[in-house]
Formats: sequence, structure tokens, C-alpha cells
Amino acid sequence: MRAALFSVLVAILVSVGSGARPAFAGNASFALECELETDCPAKMFCFEDGKCDCYGYYGHTGDDCQGSSATGQIIVLAILLASCAVQQYENFLTLYQLKQCDAFKAGTPAGTVLLACISSTFFEFCLLMVYLLVTLGADPDYVVNDTARPLIFGLLVICKLTGMFAIPIMWMEIVVKSPGNNSDENKKKYKQIKTSIHATTVISSTGVFALLLMGKAAIVSLLFVLILLMLLVLYQVASRKLALMICKNFWELGLNPGEDKFSNNAEKSGHKAAKNIVVVANNVFRLISAFIIFLLVFSRTVKKNSIPGIVPFLGVNGFILICLIMEGICRNYVRLGSQKKLQKGGYGVAKGGFFVKSKVTALSTTQMQSTTVEQSSIDS
Repeated sequence: MRAALFSVLVAILVSVGSGARPAFAGNASFALECELETDCPAKMFCFEDGKCDCYGYYGHTGDDCQGSSATGQIIVLAILLASCAVQQYENFLTLYQLKQCDAFKAGTPAGTVLLACISSTFFEFCLLMVYLLVTLGADPDYVVNDTARPLIFGLLVICKLTGMFAIPIMWMEIVVKSPGNNSDENKKKYKQIKTSIHATTVISSTGVFALLLMGKAAIVSLLFVLILLMLLVLYQVASRKLALMICKNFWELGLNPGEDKFSNNAEKSGHKAAKNIVVVANNVFRLISAFIIFLLVFSRTVKKNSIPGIVPFLGVNGFILICLIMEGICRNYVRLGSQKKLQKGGYGVAKGGFFVKSKVTALSTTQMQSTTVEQSSIDS
């Protein structure tokens, strides 16, 4: 959490306005040479040929770029804004229930993940509102588009990366608190890895943010893809190694072994903790893969004025949708880590996905006992 706050502080300190755009000058504006989108008048964009043209991304058309063909954009934004509202309700519902059960601590990795989900959803909503204002023509001079949009997107990146890097820390806490793995040597390694992950979070998120403020969208897209690929490798390698540390014969048993495969509740508990780690890693792998595809669609089409603006617009908003789904999975994993306390308080525990159950009847004693290992990641 301290790393995330430091990144946000750096982001705010280095954020500056981009200055006024040149005024629209009729046909002469279409002949303007440009390097950045802010070199063009409002409602125009700098395309790959180095010339300004109407910004089809927001549906601007016509000889003066004052026309609109943004019906598709408005529909997409309405759906995503509604999804953000539902997601944030689920986030705050989880926060409220965890606090009611005395199962929330802001300084823990699980607390960091939940707060990152809340912050990410907030900035996603703000970013979508900027898109909506510009699309509807409520930002005629592109002041909000040029100043608020990169700032909000940068803060969104910081929150998203903070939450994604905190998940492996949660996993490591599960391991170092499990029987047989809680040696002083393992705890020392855990602290070293935790420090490295925090440093990576700060460097990568502030680097992306700084490039956004400099208008280097293409470089940002490439850097973001590289960071996401690094996360893919981290999640896949870490989840498989940690699963074996928690449950020695995990891969022999498989994801869904029968009850007769366990000789006691401790073995069953260890397998369940390992399974939850692997399932989350697999879900994140699929979502990040889709995220990268949407990001590449945006970066490869936004500067081509021969491609309809709705295409890069769908690319950007496609990865916002992926972010929302990923936040649901991460939030519900936090709930799973506090399953025992939530159930004692009469609250439900989602197994994964977008939504949570607000109430549920108590589970059996055996099911309650099988959550002991993962509970430690929230209680620490």
C-alpha cells in the first residue's frame, strides 16, 4: 500500500497541463503537420501520416469535424458505466462485510488488493465519463480530454498494477504461514521478494504514467504489454510452485479429487488453498491475454484514419471491461481468504466471477475447517 501511495504522489507531482490546442482554421487545419494529438485543433487527431484529421475515435466527422457518428460509442459507454456502478457496489459491499466481521486490514496484501479494486473501478468510471463528455460534445475545446484523461488513465494504471502485484504477495503469505514452510529462512526470502515486487510496482506504474503525460501513447502500449507479459509469467510460475509447496502431490491429485483422496482435514485444506491459487492464476492468464489483444487493437488502429473510429474505441473500452472482470475475480479471492469470518457473520463467499452473494446459510463444519490456511492472509 505504501508503494501505491508513493506512485500516486509521484503521478500527481509530475502531472501538468498540455497547453491550449490551435484554433480550427477550416481546410488549413487538415493540412497541419503534427507529432502529438495536441498539435491539432480540438476534435481532431494526429494520424500516422503526420496530418490532422477529424477524431473518429469520438465520432467527430464532417468538413469542420463538428458532426457526430458516435451512436455506437455512446451505447458502449452506457453499458460500461452501468457495469462500473454495479462493480463498485460489490466492492463496497465486500469492504462493509469484511469490516463488520473484523476481517479487513488496509496494510495487508489482501487489504491492498481490495482497496486497489475500489480505486481502479473509481478511475475507470471517471475515464468513461471523460469519454462520454467528449463524445457528446460537452468538452468543445478538449480541455478535459487533454488534461484529465492522461491523469486519470495513469492513476488507473497505478492502482491496477498495485492490485495485480499484491496477489502473489498474498500467495506467499499463505505459504510462509502454512505448516512446514514457516521457517525463518522462508520468511526472510518472503520479505526480499515482497520488497522487489513493491519496487517493480512503483517503477513500472510511474514509468507508464510519465510516458502518458509526455504523449507517448505508442510506447506506453508497448511497455504495458511487456509488464502484462511479465505478470503472466509471474502468475503462472509462482502459482505452480506455491501449489506444490502447500500440497506436495497437488498435480497428481488434480483440481477436483474425490473426498477419499484425503486422509485428514489438513490435507484437504492444503489442497483447497493450492487449488484457489492455481484457479486465480489461470483466470488472470485468460483475462490478461484478452487485455493484451484489446490493447493491441487500440494501439494498431487509433492512428489510422482509414479505419472507423469505433474500432480503437472498442479496443480501449474492451480492456476496461476486462479490468472490471479482473477486479471481480480479485475481490472475490479476497472474500475467499476471509471465508471463515464472513460465514460466521452470515455473509456469502463467491467462488469467483463478477458478483458476490450478500447472505448465505452457514456451511458444514468440515467446509468451515478447510479455510484455516487461507484465512491467515487476511488476518496478518
